[in-house]
Amino acid sequence: MKKTKMALWAALLVIAGLAVAALLPEAFPYPELKVFSQAYMLILTKYVDPVKDDALLLGAERGLLNSLDPFSFIIPAEKMKDFQKYLDEPLPLDCGVTLRKSGRVIYASKVHPGGAGAEVLKAGDVVEEVDGLRYPLADVWEMQRALAGPLGKNVKIFFMPRDAEKSQESVLKIRPYARQQVAIKTTDGAPIVTLPDFQEESVKKLKGVLAGLKSPDLLFVDLRGNSSFAYEDALKAAGLFTKEELTLVFKTKKEERKVARKGDVVCLAKDLILITDRDTTGAAEIFAALLQKAHRARTLGRATYGYTGIRRIIPLSDNSACYLTMTIAGLPQAESLMRKGVQPDIIVKESGAFDREGNAIDKKVQDLIREKTQKKAA
Repeated sequence: MKKTKMALWAALLVIAGLAVAALLPEAFPYPELKVFSQAYMLILTKYVDPVKDDALLLGAERGLLNSLDPFSFIIPAEKMKDFQKYLDEPLPLDCGVTLRKSGRVIYASKVHPGGAGAEVLKAGDVVEEVDGLRYPLADVWEMQRALAGPLGKNVKIFFMPRDAEKSQESVLKIRPYARQQVAIKTTDGAPIVTLPDFQEESVKKLKGVLAGLKSPDLLFVDLRGNSSFAYEDALKAAGLFTKEELTLVFKTKKEERKVARKGDVVCLAKDLILITDRDTTGAAEIFAALLQKAHRARTLGRATYGYTGIRRIIPLSDNSACYLTMTIAGLPQAESLMRKGVQPDIIVKESGAFDREGNAIDKKVQDLIREKTQKKAA
């Protein structure tokens, strides 16, 4: 009886595809729908193990969005309330670990010093399970939410260290920790500003830090791990380094909106170098591209992540939803940064491990400072 019902559903899919195809242009990919329905039926009727058709269809839906970008995904109907709560009511305490999806892998893209996660995890470690949640049965936002909670909450994780071949188990106990702030340090006379995110408060702090620098010969701005999506705040921050007018473009499928801002220069460094890595994402990519195009900056390190989108929740007929990239931020008359990212002017070759790569970037920064110092002394 169950197989008969499944066969009926598959037949209805094909009939629906034919009906829709008759109403749409010839370019509509009906052959692909036909192949999908054939594969669907084969799996249900021939695959050696029992298959739940709802799980199969959810996997197909997820595959559609995964082919777009790692930030677009399906939210099943039964999880919509939890997802909305995740967006609207972020918990004040967490383990200090930012997760990111790459293909079928969830990894720690940032591990905040002082957080519970810093005791066992490093950036680049694969996070396999959080409190019983494992991808793809749970999505990255659910695992991220499970890493947050009240003071003292124990979070059980399974993870694969980037330099190991065997999974490990650990329990993280949530505790308060200081969030990374805009900061400045000086190495051999060269200022290095750390810019961990783009928020209104961060831009104010950056302006205050830069006001004390005047016009240094060499200035580094460290954007590694900066993955916020406050694009207009990034535009304001970029204006602190140049006199030129900077323009940001927001593009949708049908239109584009431009936001222009005159440079409010605070620090006009003679040589401005932006440090980037594979987890420099979103607003940080726009910041780097703006200053790179304005000929005010060089970039050093690795190509950035390649995602400058803005997502929206789009309800579906069964009360599930797509969390879909609907807008892309970019620069006028420039190639999209999606997937490509910002390419560094000074490339630090990938060594295969996040810690060695980080050390290689830091070493390159020190080499440039030393080179500049030697030239000045000569």
